[in-house]
Amino acid sequence: PAQVREDLHLLLDIPSKCGRPDITTALAQAARDGLGLEVEAVRLHHCMLSAYASSGQEAKAEDMLDQERAQSNNGKAAVRSLAVVARGYLKNGKAQAAFRKLAEMKGSGHEVPPRAVSELFEVAAKTGDVKDILQSLLGKIPVPSDAFGIILEYCFLTEDFDMASSAEKLAKDQGTTLPQEGFESMLKLWVKKEGGKALAVFEAIQEAGFHPCEGLCRYLIARCADSQNLHLAEHVATYLRSRDEMSFSCYKTLMKAYAYAGQYDKACDLYAEIKLKGWEPDAVMYGSLIKFAAKAGRVELSHELADKFDGKCIKNYMWLIRSAGQEGDVNRAIATFRKLQEGQPELVDVMAYNVTLDACVINKEMERALELLKEMHSTHSMNLVTYNTMIKGHCIIGNLANAQRALCDMEVAGIAPDAASFSCLLSGASKAMNFQETLNILDEMDKRRIPLDSYVTSIMMQLSRKLPNKREAMQALAILDRPDVRIFEDEACAVLHRTQGCWDFWNELVHSRGLPAN
Repeated sequence: PAQVREDLHLLLDIPSKCGRPDITTALAQAARDGLGLEVEAVRLHHCMLSAYASSGQEAKAEDMLDQERAQSNNGKAAVRSLAVVARGYLKNGKAQAAFRKLAEMKGSGHEVPPRAVSELFEVAAKTGDVKDILQSLLGKIPVPSDAFGIILEYCFLTEDFDMASSAEKLAKDQGTTLPQEGFESMLKLWVKKEGGKALAVFEAIQEAGFHPCEGLCRYLIARCADSQNLHLAEHVATYLRSRDEMSFSCYKTLMKAYAYAGQYDKACDLYAEIKLKGWEPDAVMYGSLIKFAAKAGRVELSHELADKFDGKCIKNYMWLIRSAGQEGDVNRAIATFRKLQEGQPELVDVMAYNVTLDACVINKEMERALELLKEMHSTHSMNLVTYNTMIKGHCIIGNLANAQRALCDMEVAGIAPDAASFSCLLSGASKAMNFQETLNILDEMDKRRIPLDSYVTSIMMQLSRKLPNKREAMQALAILDRPDVRIFEDEACAVLHRTQGCWDFWNELVHSRGLPAN
């Protein structure tokens, strides 16, 4: 009966699609022997093609197709045969082989189903063949909209900017509108690079009738922190504000983007906007704001935040102490430290003492620094930073002798001086215009095999401009001839990266000062 025969055909599809040619053959034989049913030759042919292709037996599938071509009147395989083989290859992960069957379908004058092209790129994304297949398809087989979503997601995952540009151009040439996921992948890709491309895509996605969600926008702002693309971050934030979707998390992310770009003032400005919305910053945001206010020199904001931060986080205390020191308010710096001692004594460590010491020394309050040092000595062991801070403090007030004594105390305590220790001494000797002492310090660094860093190089270059004696100025500049000094890798010597600044420096030394060029 016809129904039994149809059921048999459906049953044969199961092993063929599972890549089991042996079961397909056995089932057809059982139907013939047990039921007296002969499977249609064309149907069995397609099932065997599917079984061989799905099991990865490409040679056998191709042999069957060659036989079919040889027996056909036009020398071509049937479109159904090519379709089942292509589907089988895709199931087996053979993207290139599947593409060749689809290309043969197109070459035979048949339309390739859009779904088949999309499935092709799904497999190609797993096998890494997307780029090759996309180039092979150009001008031959149209790429459907959802396939562009797959291609552009692959571009994002592999950070392939060139392929993304090619796919975008192909969609435009075809007149195909990218799907929303395609736009989103392009946004996530281009936001990693500086320039206006990401912003153009952000505008295009809206023109296409899609609206980026808050989660995607927050992701974009976060990536803008890495690429320092503040223009895009602010544009996305404006979009969110216009839709009343600027969440607390988005404010935190935008604050981070500003901070990464060194725009601490703008990061602080967001606090007022957050307060207007009636939101209360969490402990993390308060900690960040304290840090940003200190770096931006926002005195009033620092004072406002001083009573609101999480007292259990020592980093917040550190930034408040630093902020007070930068403002020249040593009393407030020490008061904050005392507050830490009284409220959270278990948090008081060497770092807390060192930060407070630094607030004293940068404001030339050496007596108070020495008092604090004496207190510290009774409860904590001083470390390298402690001694370097004291050396710096003595040098700031011009007491080079005490700075050198601090260096000796450091060594007695079993702590080896580092480049920062000698940089402080060198700076002190340079400010005192004690050229011989600067040479002695450099010799000592060489004896200890301490490499010259950018600060040392910068100090000696500055000293060369101040020394009235030409011979001594030349000696100071001789540091640039040392093999371990790489001028153009030194941030401290950034003047030499600027053409005009470099010539100004040259003219002053050679023409104004009369130093010979070497």
